[in-house]
Amino acid sequence: MVSEAGSRRARARATRERIVESAFRLMSEQGYSATTLTAVAKDAGVAVQTIYFLFHSKPELLRDAFAYAVQGDHTPVSPGERTWFEKMRAEPNLPKALRILIGAMVEIFRRASPLRSAFQALADDPETAAFHARGEQERHEGYGRILDALSAKARLRPGLDRASATDLLFVLLSPEVYRELVVGRGWPESKYADYMASLLGDSLFGSASMNIARGSSSNQERPVRRSRGPGVRVQ
Repeated sequence: MVSEAGSRRARARATRERIVESAFRLMSEQGYSATTLTAVAKDAGVAVQTIYFLFHSKPELLRDAFAYAVQGDHTPVSPGERTWFEKMRAEPNLPKALRILIGAMVEIFRRASPLRSAFQALADDPETAAFHARGEQERHEGYGRILDALSAKARLRPGLDRASATDLLFVLLSPEVYRELVVGRGWPESKYADYMASLLGDSLFGSASMNIARGSSSNQERPVRRSRGPGVRVQ
């Protein structure tokens, strides 16, 4: 049986999550500056005072909305605990693993991209600037772990060390590049994913490693053709 205190905490958590979801939706559609806390409160079905009580300020609400966009839900787990990371790490074929990675990043970038410009507008806010800097540092560290999982499937290209490879991955597979190509230049996400898979594979591992990985995959997946003997019909 849930206690009264437990029930109150559950209601408070549900209210907070509803406000964050409303802020994420409105800020993504209208932009940060055009989204008022009054509009967020109306969309979430709460009083404006409730938002101030829970979040204290609009920049703090933005930070929670951005974290929700990156995670895709309200579960505070690291990327290394997400299903897509486990699938990428378990996939032995490098090109397929890259596709899993890029597919996951496209979903994150699609959700988070509309909110990233707000951090530029709030560059003078110390807490928001610190939040953004900390997020970028965590992204870089996470990409290091991703690179370790990928480099277990194929060696990095000659002359490229782990630190430099992590930097390349951090810059190339970034929300900024996604936004410029997909949002700014109108690339379909499928075209972006195809290009990024080729770019990352060649930049980090070299075309030879990618071709070897593709070749071993195709050899494994190619069906065995049975010989057609006299009087034997192959269906």
